[in-house]
Amino acid sequence: LWAYPMDSTGCGMYRVQWPLEALAAHRGLDWHCVPPGSDEGLSSQLGEEGEVTHIQVPEGCTGLFIQRPTSELLIETLTKLKSKLDIPLLVDVDDDLSALSSRHPAFHHLHPNSASRMPGHTAQAVHQACDLADVVIASTPALLERYVRRGQAGVVLENRLPRHLVPATPPHPGPSSQGGLEWGC
Repeated sequence: LWAYPMDSTGCGMYRVQWPLEALAAHRGLDWHCVPPGSDEGLSSQLGEEGEVTHIQVPEGCTGLFIQRPTSELLIETLTKLKSKLDIPLLVDVDDDLSALSSRHPAFHHLHPNSASRMPGHTAQAVHQACDLADVVIASTPALLERYVRRGQAGVVLENRLPRHLVPATPPHPGPSSQGGLEWGC
């Protein structure tokens, strides 16, 4: 299994690397983590008009685990890959990227009207990746319902803090409808 976390801290560690380390220790899972920004592993070649013409899959790859994929080029690559090879795709989603608070770190990278928008990256790409996925992993039941299509496999892997670290009443509750904490609190 080749894993592609979005970062090498935070979510990349506790949603991708640590669970895979646990599976390796207890179930013998053979996996490899590709650091963000690395050109290692899955790659594609582009034609003259920017279309994907060739896909290179890592030798011995038996599956792909991709966290929060926002790249339109990656979606095109995964679409072609899924049509040619029988390699399971797992997609991890821990935010509804189409409904982010402006205080969320990814908001300005994905919002279509932001001057800081990352070209070729969209919140819609995550939906497309989930449509291609064999299994969608989400951080909440609501996200699972939003990103999993009917009949598709999905599982909730919650983000959790130990109970003793969570105050009974948050010091500055966010404006979410559930009174929870959010980015910027």
